[in-house]
Amino acid sequence: FSLRSYIAVICGGLAMTLIMIPFNLIVTPIFMGVPIEEVLKMIIPIIVPFNLIKAGVNVFFGIHIYCAIYYATKKFTIVLDKI
Repeated sequence: FSLRSYIAVICGGLAMTLIMIPFNLIVTPIFMGVPIEEVLKMIIPIIVPFNLIKAGVNVFFGIHIYCAIYYATKKFTIVLDKI
């Protein structure tokens, strides 16, 4: 996994966090039954940190799953080449 790949997934995680802010403003009042003003108060202390943690977990597992699949298919290709 190259440095460019790490930069790409970090940028993707940050983009996901930024995109989720307006969606949380729409969805959170519906599910929690609170006014949008209350949700605006929760953006910085609750919603943004939650989305950053969620993006970090997604990036962590995404990288590990990608690497596992990549190396498994690489080994499988090497085995097929020997047949």
